[in-house]
Amino acid sequence: MSSPTSCLEDTFIDGDVILLRPAIRRFVIEAKTTRSVDGYLILLGGLVFEIEEFKGSRVFSYDPREILRKVLSCVEVAEALSPLTDYVEVVKYLVNSSPRHKLLRPYLDLITEFLSTVPPSERRLVTIRPSLDELDRIPSEEPELRTEPELRTSNTYHIPVEVTRPSTLEEGWGDVIKKVLGYTLLIIVSAGIIYFSYALLVKYGLIEPLAQIPLP
Repeated sequence: MSSPTSCLEDTFIDGDVILLRPAIRRFVIEAKTTRSVDGYLILLGGLVFEIEEFKGSRVFSYDPREILRKVLSCVEVAEALSPLTDYVEVVKYLVNSSPRHKLLRPYLDLITEFLSTVPPSERRLVTIRPSLDELDRIPSEEPELRTEPELRTSNTYHIPVEVTRPSTLEEGWGDVIKKVLGYTLLIIVSAGIIYFSYALLVKYGLIEPLAQIPLP
């Protein structure tokens, strides 16, 4: 893997990479707010998709692996992916096991080779970021996530990360009580209407009174 060079400066002249600048710039921007290995791989998968789609507009030989190698040599991409350098084993596990990272499998050797040449970052990551509804439950606190030491010492990666949340039974208990009270009230009202209807029918001689049902 060659030494990183800036691919977003005007002095850069590689035609393939220049045409991919919008995708590279978008990748770099979105990586700044990514806090999970899974999130980085999703972004990297999007970049690979752009590279492979770019092939469709070419009428001559086009090697997406070589283009990815050039993109990974961009100093901006190297800086964006530097937090992954301490999570190479996690990257391998997720790419090989998760269907949504299937697009990265043919390039996994390039990616891991690239990560071995990038200086590590102090930024800590989790394996998988909790879903948005889980994050909304704790807006004023950082979510309780698996820490970096746990990922290094465990041979099995537990996915997804668990976040403490109330059970569905506890959340719906109040609704159950309301429904029971509502059905009870409906039964009482219905019984009253039937009873007074019976009394009126007997009063006007439309039906014979039933001995087991006394009149009011």
